Amino acid sequence: MRAFRRLGLTLLVGLPLTGVLAWRVVNVGAAPFAARDRAMSDQRHAVPSRTRTFNLCSTTFESISPCTASATVYVHGTGSKAFSLQNNSSFDDIMVVTCTKPGVVSSCSVTPMTDTVKAGRSKSVTLSFTAGAAGGTGVILIDASGNVDLEASDTITVNPVQVTPKDTTIARTPDTTYTQSFSVKNLGNVADTVNLTKTCSAGFTCTLLTSTPMALAASGTGTANVSVTTSGEGTSGTVTLSAIPTHGVGGDTGTVNVNIPMPLAPTVSTLPHNGYNRSTALCAGNCFNVTAGYTTPAYTSLDVPRSVSLVYSS
Repeated sequence: MRAFRRLGLTLLVGLPLTGVLAWRVVNVGAAPFAARDRAMSDQRHAVPSRTRTFNLCSTTFESISPCTASATVYVHGTGSKAFSLQNNSSFDDIMVVTCTKPGVVSSCSVTPMTDTVKAGRSKSVTLSFTAGAAGGTGVILIDASGNVDLEASDTITVNPVQVTPKDTTIARTPDTTYTQSFSVKNLGNVADTVNLTKTCSAGFTCTLLTSTPMALAASGTGTANVSVTTSGEGTSGTVTLSAIPTHGVGGDTGTVNVNIPMPLAPTVSTLPHNGYNRSTALCAGNCFNVTAGYTTPAYTSLDVPRSVSLVYSS
């Protein structure tokens, strides 16, 4: 087979950019221009290869921000982060933006994946991701490929532990001791061990009743109890329990708000009257009311005489 030789020509083209003469290299091959343009377009809209160098958040004319971000989500949880593509050059740029997920993330995507960033303008893209089935930390890389190659990162901490209740409010009597229970759940698919710590507001006294560290089976739940002695009436405070995995990744806190109400106002009874009717027998001189009475003639029933007496009082 006879070797096919291609001829290439490299042109150095001067482009004026805001008073500065910039130079771009254009490679003209022996293939027809139409075929070359289709190939370049296909490459531009394809997912960028990891063999390319993405190591800058910004260049002289283009940038992606924030350069670094971070987020914490529960196992199997979802999250998102917006990034801005800024084009400060004098010509439009078609940017292809993709993401590379670490092992702790089950999936990631960028929307829109391909968009035109006008000269002197910016475009927002959104990174969306779903955490995996186990706790850990990993870095999602966000690559933007156009006239330049930009890269940002989002450090994801996947939390395998969840503590409840959260921000629950209860009422307790003053200066009493009760047991506050928290639920500690292992969201991961492997067994884990957590260190437990409790905190209380000033005026409250707390004691951790559950042994620490606590072992949790895969997808298992444990109960942690805290003995709480409340403060005086009319006060309030918080009781918290934190569970931190012994491997140091993730952790969660549950919080209970405790209110100690003031005693209720005394209730004044209006007995033996209701404000409209009263017993004149309890008053001197029949309460100084004008009275009149009438008794019906008696009749006999079961050998007992019976009658009805009616009394009027002013």
